[in-house]
Amino acid sequence: MAKLYNLARMTTATTGTGTITLGSAVSGYLSFAAAGVQNGDTVTCAMKDGSNSEIGEGVYTASGTTLTRSVIKSTNSDTAISLSGSAEVFVTPSHRHFMDSGTLMLFQQTSAPTGWTKQTTHNDKALRVVSGTASSGGSSAFSTVFGKTATDAFTLTTNEIPSHQHFGFDRTPVTFSLGGVGSFASGANGYNTVSNTGATGSGGSHTHGMDIRVQYVDLIIAQKD
Repeated sequence: MAKLYNLARMTTATTGTGTITLGSAVSGYLSFAAAGVQNGDTVTCAMKDGSNSEIGEGVYTASGTTLTRSVIKSTNSDTAISLSGSAEVFVTPSHRHFMDSGTLMLFQQTSAPTGWTKQTTHNDKALRVVSGTASSGGSSAFSTVFGKTATDAFTLTTNEIPSHQHFGFDRTPVTFSLGGVGSFASGANGYNTVSNTGATGSGGSHTHGMDIRVQYVDLIIAQKD
């Protein structure tokens, strides 16, 4: 965007519709150089010559104190006006420095600035950059997702547990009969029957710890009045 400088207003003896050679500062104002305009700067400037006027952008050349002309708007059907040799040239904003009504922007402040209206349609949402059509979506609020310190509780069902068994041996002494001859005991380490281990666990839900409380900066959306 073309630059702006304060109080820059000068005379010109240039005639015609070509590049302007600047003269001296108008009384009560500053020359372009004194106002801070640098060699090669593109500035937004206007000129008034009698009942004719023009606004546009021009490149300033310090060595010859010249200013090119690229017209934005004029009283001559939006083309360069023909200067008479007694015009004034000054730096001023154009419509390009201002946003159209309805423009939406983000601001890092609670209230909308002067000339803007705060929009409240979207609240507690994250921003997503897209290359296509702008829209909105999702189902979980920003503060909900990024306020978590653990996963949601979950209870495993039988179908979600791998198939498995637990077993052990009942270490009860066994007495063996030898027919009419007699009998003997297997001793303390004899094995009798196979049985399952005792049950353990409650079947309740569980969570896994995590912390995604990401740092953030609040912004508002405001619309240009």
